Amino acid sequence: MNIFHLIPSFLQRMIRQFFTFIIIIISIAIALIQTNIAYNKSLAKPVYGIVNNDKGKVSKKVLDALKQKDNAELVITDFEKGMDKLNNHEYSLLLVFNDDFSEKILRGNYKKTIQIYAYATTFTNTSFENDLIYQVMKNWALEFFMLESIRAFKKHDVDLTEDEIQSLREDLQEVIKKDKLVNIKLNYINDKTLLIRDANKINTLHALNWYLTFSTFYLFVSGVWFIDIQNHSLRLTLKQKRISEWKVYSSISAAIVIICTIGLIFTGCLASFFFSEPITIFLSYLHYYVLYYFAMTGVMIFVTAFFNYPAALLIIAPIFSFINAVLCGLLYDLPKWAYNINKVAHILPGAWLSDIITGKTETILYLFMISLLYFVIGILVTKIVRRKNVKGI
Repeated sequence: MNIFHLIPSFLQRMIRQFFTFIIIIISIAIALIQTNIAYNKSLAKPVYGIVNNDKGKVSKKVLDALKQKDNAELVITDFEKGMDKLNNHEYSLLLVFNDDFSEKILRGNYKKTIQIYAYATTFTNTSFENDLIYQVMKNWALEFFMLESIRAFKKHDVDLTEDEIQSLREDLQEVIKKDKLVNIKLNYINDKTLLIRDANKINTLHALNWYLTFSTFYLFVSGVWFIDIQNHSLRLTLKQKRISEWKVYSSISAAIVIICTIGLIFTGCLASFFFSEPITIFLSYLHYYVLYYFAMTGVMIFVTAFFNYPAALLIIAPIFSFINAVLCGLLYDLPKWAYNINKVAHILPGAWLSDIITGKTETILYLFMISLLYFVIGILVTKIVRRKNVKGI
């Protein structure tokens, strides 16, 4: 019996198992739900509380300009209510204009004019903060220029009238309205290196990575098939039918990979449809994910060599699935202090897959080599451990 007869046989048996459908369907569902939550969160505008203690015109100009950007919801409030909502995480930050804000800006002084209150654990630099700095500096620069211009004229014994000052201010405002005082050529560098959080902004990849994590759990639970092979009577039957163990291992692995890949295809297609992304994104990564599954079957064969009880696999499977995903950087970027951990994690296939997704390597060779290595080592270790445990077989 050749391997092409064995694969459909094992595939049919696995599909008939109830837990196969349950785990794969749950993996697809959680991957899409989690991606949808992340997607909606990215679309939601942050809410910023604004306390304007300034009675001048400059703060009003800054706020009007920020509202036009429409990248955040601005809520005018007082300090006490604002701090209460900040503490309850209803506001992402609380922005306070000091009472002398306009007065200082009109004098050409921009220091200590604004206070921002935020939690360091939740606040991240946003376009709003950049817009705020830009608007404050723009208004300060305008007033500073006017003051310096008046001083320069006075040095030459020229006193500008109010109409002349107003005319100069209007001319400067026209220049500012053009919004581009300097022409800059932007040169894009073809650097494909990303962080995993940047790659996960592509919703299809985000969904695939979450499905990959949960389907790894199914892959490890399927290790019970390799435990069954170690049964004495089954091995005698295989020997009588002249079916080599290599064929059996390869057939079972292929069947597991096919089932995981079917779920992966459903996840990729559904994510592409729901999030209106081209399906070519999913297809361009499909072969990498399939190779990862083959590599993980090798890891699983290696693990099952030391655990002869299905219950042990049920305990190991969820722990290993998430530790593997986190250490390999498939879900989240590791902090800088964990750099060496990431290096060590490259003994696992997931780290190489993460490198491919984030563009740190473009070759599939490393992933292929580690897949083949784990598969061969897994089978060899299984034989060695079995011979030690069961003599004469």
